[in-house]
Amino acid sequence: MRNATLLLVFGLVTLAGCSDSSGAELRAIAGAAIVDVVMGDRDADAIFIYYDALGGPAFGRAPDVVLDNNVNKPRTIDIVNNRLFVGNLDNDDVVIWNDFLGLVDGQAPDVILTSSINKPSDLQVLNNDLYVTSQDNNEVLIFRDVTTLTTGDAPDVILSGIADPIGLAVTGTQLFVPTGFGDEVHIFNNPGGLTTGATADVILDLDPTDTTNIEARRAFVLSNTLYITTAFEDKVWAFRPANAITAGQAPAFVLGGPSTLQGVLAVTEVGGRLFVGSRDSDHFSIVGFNNPATLVTGNSPSVKLFESRVEELDSAAGTLWAISDSADFVFGFLNPGTLQNSSFPDIAFYDPRMQSPKALRAVVR
Repeated sequence: MRNATLLLVFGLVTLAGCSDSSGAELRAIAGAAIVDVVMGDRDADAIFIYYDALGGPAFGRAPDVVLDNNVNKPRTIDIVNNRLFVGNLDNDDVVIWNDFLGLVDGQAPDVILTSSINKPSDLQVLNNDLYVTSQDNNEVLIFRDVTTLTTGDAPDVILSGIADPIGLAVTGTQLFVPTGFGDEVHIFNNPGGLTTGATADVILDLDPTDTTNIEARRAFVLSNTLYITTAFEDKVWAFRPANAITAGQAPAFVLGGPSTLQGVLAVTEVGGRLFVGSRDSDHFSIVGFNNPATLVTGNSPSVKLFESRVEELDSAAGTLWAISDSADFVFGFLNPGTLQNSSFPDIAFYDPRMQSPKALRAVVR
C-alpha cells in the first residue's frame, strides 16, 4: 500500500520538473557522465541494478538486472574495475561478479568468499585489495589482489581485537574502523602493507570518560575529513585532516543530535554541501549543510528533504542518491547544491519486488 500511495503522489507532481524526462533531458541537467546505480534489498534478498541511471525515464523505471542467486540480506556494496562486490549478512559471505556491465538476471556470482567472514557489515575495495568487516568475529579482513580471488580463498590479513566493527573506510594512507563497543576509532597506517596481528597506530577515543554510550557505527573520508556516525547520540563527528589524526584529538565539529537527526547512518559530499541521511526519524531524513570546510559544532542544516527512513546515501558526477526503507524506492537528485527545503527528487526508481533497501552504490562509468 505504501508504494501504491507514493506512486500516486509522485505521479501527480512534477519531480523537480523531471518526472517524465528522457535520458537526454536528464543528462542535459546532470552533465554527460554515465552513472550506474546499484541497490541491495534485505528482505527481497536481491540486488537491483540500473545501468546508466541518467538514461531515462526518470520515474518508475524497472531495473536492468536483478541478482538473487547467492544473495541473502545484502548490506554492503562496492563496484571497482567492472567488478561487483556484495556482503551478505545472513550468508556470512562476500560474493563477487567479475563482469559488472555484462550481468543478466539471476546470474550466479563468480567468487564466493566465506573464510573467517561472520556478519560482513561493510566492505570497500582499494588498490585491488578487498577490506571487509567481520563484525561478529571482532575482526577486519583483507583479501589481497581481487583479480586473482577464487571461491574459498582465505583472507591474507586478519586484524583482531576490534570490538564490534560495523563500518570501515580506507584511503591510500589509512584504514579507519569505528567500534560499536568501546566508542573508539581504530586507525591503521599504510593499509597496503598491513599483516595479520597488526594493531592500530592510533586509537581515537570518542568518550574518554566512559560516561556516554556513543556506539560509533560507520566511517567516511571525504575531502580529507573523517566523518563518524554514532547511533545512540544521533550525531556526525568530524575530524580533520583525516591523514594526520592523533590520539585524543578533539573533533573539528559535531553535527546533529536527537532534535535534528535520529538513527544517523550515512553522509556524502556533493554540490558544495554535506548531506546526512538518517532513519527512525521524526524529522527530515536527509539534511544538507552548506560549505563543509567551514562547518562548526551547532550549525543548523541549510536544507531539509523528505522524511522517509533513509538507509543510505551516495553521490556520483554531481548527483545525490538515496534509498528509503519505508518507501522502497531509489531516489536521485540532479542539482543537490541548489535544493530547497522539501524538494522532490528528480528521479524515483521502483520495482514491485523491492521490500527493504539497505545498501546503495552509485559510480561513474
